[in-house]
Amino acid sequence: MPDTKSGAAYPEYIAFRTAVNGGRLLTVVAALEPEDGSLFPWAMRYHAQAPSGEFRKVPGNHFQLRIETAVAKSMIDAIKLGRSLPTEFVAKLPIIE
Repeated sequence: MPDTKSGAAYPEYIAFRTAVNGGRLLTVVAALEPEDGSLFPWAMRYHAQAPSGEFRKVPGNHFQLRIETAVAKSMIDAIKLGRSLPTEFVAKLPIIE
């Protein structure tokens, strides 16, 4: 679900799934720190285990993980409220290691 409408060279938000604890998949939506500008920038990551967010580095392929701002904000709000994310949204997200 890349943000193809925006011509932005730098993604503001990314989303992906990653394996945790015994291979269970965790869906992550992250707000990048645009001032960082490094190859592996920092981001505030939101997921079921950290609904208030956690500050961590982003994966190396973060440009391919871009999602639209409106979608990202909606998904972050859902995570903060403890709601499940839409199955169709989650199913389209890439799995990274």
